[in-house]
Amino acid sequence: MTSQIRSLSSNSAKRGYKPILASLTLGLLAACGGGSATETTRSNPNFFLGKVDRAELQMNGVYNPAGFNSSQVRKLVAATCPSGRLSGFGEQPADGLTSFSASCDGGFGPEIGLVEFQRIQGSTVLLETTGSDGRGNLLFGKREVTL
Repeated sequence: MTSQIRSLSSNSAKRGYKPILASLTLGLLAACGGGSATETTRSNPNFFLGKVDRAELQMNGVYNPAGFNSSQVRKLVAATCPSGRLSGFGEQPADGLTSFSASCDGGFGPEIGLVEFQRIQGSTVLLETTGSDGRGNLLFGKREVTL
């Protein structure tokens, strides 16, 4: 399920809504975690974050091996690919965590810019995605994947 939020009109921008919206968004992000994704992943092994680098055509992130193993991370990242398949995956130890880079067969869709992976119960992981359609509209998605 993906939903879309329309960009603010130019009249709204003239009235200063965009800076207010940006400030509110940053405030909410700070209230919801405050620390970096790495700190959150370290303290909560059932959570990790992936960010798509459009220039490199890959997702980069860090996961906690106390919560996920390599094959589970591969499956979860592949679930964000429109094709459902990875074309590349690499990882390496990173100060008690594991960093990864992955690419999709056919690339990532526009709705995949930032992905939160959160184990919500047993083998069920919630994927929440945020992206942009390139026309100023934000795209949000949410789905559950069973490991």
